Amino acid sequence: MEEVRRPTRIRAPGTICPSEVARALRPKSGAWRDPMPTVRRVAAGLPDDVARQGGRAVNAVTARGPRPGLRAP
Repeated sequence: MEEVRRPTRIRAPGTICPSEVARALRPKSGAWRDPMPTVRRVAAGLPDDVARQGGRAVNAVTARGPRPGLRAP
């Protein structure tokens, strides 16, 4: 969970894309896609207002369209 929270605190009050967390976990080309479901599940377990899309709070796992940005709680 700290792997998700740390980059959001660094960029606060801005947001990060969940894929940025996955790329940090698996920097080899293409390997970052493997941890994406886990990153989304962890993000979904954070406070509701952490995942945002179009300025609205969303569920990081079920959101569709452009991926939600994660913001520091």
